[in-house]
Amino acid sequence: MLDKKLILKIYEGFSIQRWNDLIRPFEIVEMDKAAEKMIAAYIIGKYEESSGNQIDWTWMIYASIFDLLKKIALCDIKSPVQRLIKNRYPEEYVKLNEWVLNQYRDMIDQDLAERFSEYLGLNGGENEKSESTVRASRVMRAAHKFSSLRELDMMSPVNEEQRLTKIRKDVNEDMQEYLDLKGLQLLLTHQLPFDFLMMVERLRFQIRWNQTPRVPKTSVLGHSFFVAVMTFLLIRESGVKMCAKRIFNDFFSALFHDLPEAVTRDIISPVKQATENLPSIVKQLEDEIVQSELVPLMDKSYADEVIYFS
Repeated sequence: MLDKKLILKIYEGFSIQRWNDLIRPFEIVEMDKAAEKMIAAYIIGKYEESSGNQIDWTWMIYASIFDLLKKIALCDIKSPVQRLIKNRYPEEYVKLNEWVLNQYRDMIDQDLAERFSEYLGLNGGENEKSESTVRASRVMRAAHKFSSLRELDMMSPVNEEQRLTKIRKDVNEDMQEYLDLKGLQLLLTHQLPFDFLMMVERLRFQIRWNQTPRVPKTSVLGHSFFVAVMTFLLIRESGVKMCAKRIFNDFFSALFHDLPEAVTRDIISPVKQATENLPSIVKQLEDEIVQSELVPLMDKSYADEVIYFS
């Protein structure tokens, strides 16, 4: 049974503030970063598939959850500091990862714990990965760096350039090894996928149920990733053996389920049901607006799939 403590722990992702040593024009929280990273990974991964390369999407889904769990456990240690510990004190870094895993042992099942342990590199030597898994890992790292760059871009107008110069230089330097990925190239050069992601980013600024105060506040984008994680954990709990495609469909359907709100904003259920015919009218208008404003920004390789998900 899915442990309530794990659900509440994952929910802490809405409380973790990012870049809290810089001037921030809006709330920048870890759950939103996790969501945008996974959407960027979807875009980059889809371009890889279009080029004939296989992607291990199941590994990527697990990795997105483990990344968030690790961030929640280590939120007080900045990423650059973690990297220094890893490079200069590798034995201590292993102990730190063991500590992370131990924070969740009483909340997760044995299979999830073993996968988490392997992801953290605690299995006494990493198992050999398939080409599709290695490629998924590279896509995730590229998406991670790009989503960090997007946050820097959004903070640029309110921060003096000298505050961001070194950070931006480091992020750009880290991305060099992933520039062979076509999807990343298109995002960095502000081509069609970038325009689509810009529309998706609107969901970062929309607070769910804005007439009902929530603590912490949750954006539509962060909520979408939270629902995707819960969906994945619940299908694991169902006991039904699911193929990789079913896992992929369930996770990304949850991740994209509120995508129309990028162009319509959130219309809460009580308002949608104000009249007998309003629900069907709203649905029809949503479909029309999505077709006219969102679909033209999607590559043909994934447009139909994203519309199916949303």
